[in-house]
Amino acid sequence: MSDMTIFAGGTGPVPAHIAAFLGSVEENIVERPRTPTLNYAGKKWTVILPDGSKNTLTRKNDDGDVEPVQILRVVIPDYHKSRGRTYYAGAYDPDKTGAPDCWSDDGKAPDASVQEPQHTNCANCPMSVKGSRITDSGKQVKACSEHRNIAVIPTIGNMALGPLRLKLSITSLFDKQSPELEAQGWRAFENYLDFLRGNGVKHTGAILTKIKFDPNTDYPKVIFSAERWLDEDEMDQVQALMSTGKVSEVLQLAPPSESEPAPKAVEPEKPAPTKAKPEPAPKVAVEEEPAPTKKAKPAPVVVEATPEPKAEPKQEVPAVTADIPEDLAAMLSDWDDG
Repeated sequence: MSDMTIFAGGTGPVPAHIAAFLGSVEENIVERPRTPTLNYAGKKWTVILPDGSKNTLTRKNDDGDVEPVQILRVVIPDYHKSRGRTYYAGAYDPDKTGAPDCWSDDGKAPDASVQEPQHTNCANCPMSVKGSRITDSGKQVKACSEHRNIAVIPTIGNMALGPLRLKLSITSLFDKQSPELEAQGWRAFENYLDFLRGNGVKHTGAILTKIKFDPNTDYPKVIFSAERWLDEDEMDQVQALMSTGKVSEVLQLAPPSESEPAPKAVEPEKPAPTKAKPEPAPKVAVEEEPAPTKKAKPAPVVVEATPEPKAEPKQEVPAVTADIPEDLAAMLSDWDDG
């Protein structure tokens, strides 16, 4: 019996014995999870939600006409620290929903889930050599393209959309051929990181970033510009969203452990117990119980545990806004890029 025969009648009721089996076990074929994404195919910003719905971002201009949003204001809470690679055996289609034939998140080796790796090492892969693919215009390029995934939090609706994954192609990563854009404060992503680093910025999540398309290219190339530091409320919101693990989920990174915030809160206090060991240590021991001096050493552990509750209120702040709101369509339709 072929699969066409089994399902020829549609998704009707299954036999009683099959229903009994399904009722006794946990389902192992479930909905495939989708990552909330910010797509820019065709030079149009589109939010793709986990349910598969697509919302192209538009705004009303001064004449009241609806037009695509040109500039987005976002916060970049994190990004992949290395470039990834993607290989499609056929011509790449940006609207193609299927997985590539081979890919790597770290640019070093194929992902473990790839069924037919092109090579065991990305650096030595023949598909990573220039000329392994010829474009329609006759240009020699690499068949396996490089990219970098970054997380962005749009500022619309008090950051209600939460973090979205933005996959930047190689053309949006590095560019030293656009001095006129740099003079205006616009840069490709890795050039933007160099700019922030050179100005003493330690984390992209502290900056309100503007992103738009390079007006000098026919293809969609994303460029970045720093607008200002986040204000206190925005910073609290970003920190709270980062603590939920949603940013790691979007980037498919290892989620932060629950103990991570504690060392950060205690870090400034660590030198105090160290310096106080010669004298204060016995005092701590007396306050708890008359124990030997050695037992006073666990005291810093107790101190380290106390800052944890301080981080909890920040996690509660975005509890509602971290989820995608039901009135998303209305919210996106009111998008205004200023």
